[in-house]
Amino acid sequence: MKGRIALLLIVFLLLGFNSIFAEGDPPYVKINIKPYETLYEGDKINCTIKNANRFFWKIEDGSNHTTFYGDDILLFDPEPTPLEKEYVNLTLYAENEHGIACDSIPVKIKRLYFGDIHWHTDISDARYDIDTMYQNALKDNFLDFAACSDHAELIDLPNTIFGGVPPNDFLKTLIDWILGRSEWELIKEKAQEYYIPGKFSTLLAFEWTAAQWSPGGWDGWEDVGHINFYYRDVYEDAPKYSFYSKLDFDDICEAMAEEWEKGHYCIGFPHHPQGKIYFNIFGKKLPCSFTVNWSYLAEGMENKNARDKVLRGGEVYSRWGTAIGQYYTPGIPWLYGYDEESFYNLTDAWMENAFWEWSENCRQRKFVMIASSDTHNVNRPGSVQGEFGNIGNPSGIVAIYAVHNTRHEIWDALNACDAYAIQAHKLRVLMKCDGKVAYGRWINCSIPLKIEINAMATFDGNDSSGKSMRPHGYNGSLNFKITDIWIVKKDGQKGRPWCKVIAHFTPNNEIAVVSYEDYSVEPNDFYWVAIKQSNGIDAYMAFLGPVFIYDVR
Repeated sequence: MKGRIALLLIVFLLLGFNSIFAEGDPPYVKINIKPYETLYEGDKINCTIKNANRFFWKIEDGSNHTTFYGDDILLFDPEPTPLEKEYVNLTLYAENEHGIACDSIPVKIKRLYFGDIHWHTDISDARYDIDTMYQNALKDNFLDFAACSDHAELIDLPNTIFGGVPPNDFLKTLIDWILGRSEWELIKEKAQEYYIPGKFSTLLAFEWTAAQWSPGGWDGWEDVGHINFYYRDVYEDAPKYSFYSKLDFDDICEAMAEEWEKGHYCIGFPHHPQGKIYFNIFGKKLPCSFTVNWSYLAEGMENKNARDKVLRGGEVYSRWGTAIGQYYTPGIPWLYGYDEESFYNLTDAWMENAFWEWSENCRQRKFVMIASSDTHNVNRPGSVQGEFGNIGNPSGIVAIYAVHNTRHEIWDALNACDAYAIQAHKLRVLMKCDGKVAYGRWINCSIPLKIEINAMATFDGNDSSGKSMRPHGYNGSLNFKITDIWIVKKDGQKGRPWCKVIAHFTPNNEIAVVSYEDYSVEPNDFYWVAIKQSNGIDAYMAFLGPVFIYDVR
């Protein structure tokens, strides 16, 4: 009997010691991806973590990051990759009272950079000079990149006919002509002067501006509008084109496609598609249309090859408001809508009509949403300070994914449609469809189509690149939460230009991770996402996509 008791006691002690040993195991970590993969900011990276009471990740020797979803790394706000490197070491650490473990893997990281690429100076029809605009952008330390996009017809020519042109424009241009100075060359010089690789990138740009009164619009205005064009580099002999030299969409797209063939790589984005302005003619207020007719742009153009070479999307938001159909609200409260007096609510010009047109008539052609300020009367790009009158909305900015903050990589991201649109604040987001980042592009997918969205709200202070999170003119709290995420899809039942919400999430958190599976996906469908963040007082949105479905397998 005593022997049995002794044996049971030994077994109990052994089990006890084993239990104690298990609790005292050292930590274990593993990053479950292949070396040298390309990752996007916002990626959810599969990891294994065991026996840890604290864990974090690092880029090289940077800060400790604690953004996780369970055991998986959420790759938000990583340090920028040094200019001389293509790959960096991503290291996962875990520790407990018995030790520390780590796993390191070399990866390429496409980080988010934020810019304002549509604003004006007194070279054309705005209030402030180009040095003031660039210098304030640098002083604010908010934007990663910027592009002055003055109106081409007002560059190097005196013009006081159009509203908003500075009264001294004629005299200024005359003096420049006498002294042999070119405003277009000045724009090029300033793009070079303020370019700081790795810190602040500049793009050479201009705005082609045609309306119903311009030569191309005399027989109607389906083939006129505004398009901002961006060169990949500050090419010494790159030209700008005005509405009186290139009359309509075909003319300007053909000209810019020819520039591409000369090695002047360039892309274009039509600006807010519903605009109109008023002229006072002998005391009578007459409207003038700047609307973009997406149906004509998709179907009516003669040279679609030229269009496809240079066109990459459209401006869904600027100080003029949100270009989604104002009276079409599928359960989404659009913030900063366009003013009814200043805009035509034409379904042909709705941004969602562009998605419909591309899904039906421009298969395999790119089209993505971006945003900008189009500021004329604020003394810097990327400000929440509104303009005067009924267009006092904050700036829009565009977010792009790139390894480095350089001119070429910023342009390459815009060309690839690795970009999305934001209202003023740096809302960090990643959307994947069937595991692909494909904004503005066509994909083959399976059934169900899996849509994954990871989002990080605006936060106080600076990000890991040293840039301020606070836009100029904003004095409220930067501690935002992601309050709403809407997944929107082409509404095949109602028809063009309608869309429908197929999923709505309300995470109410600083970080949101959501997913949705669509079993009714079909070829030519498209999907896009709207996200709202709020600090309880103010709210702002981001717009991602669209993603087009080429085939279902």
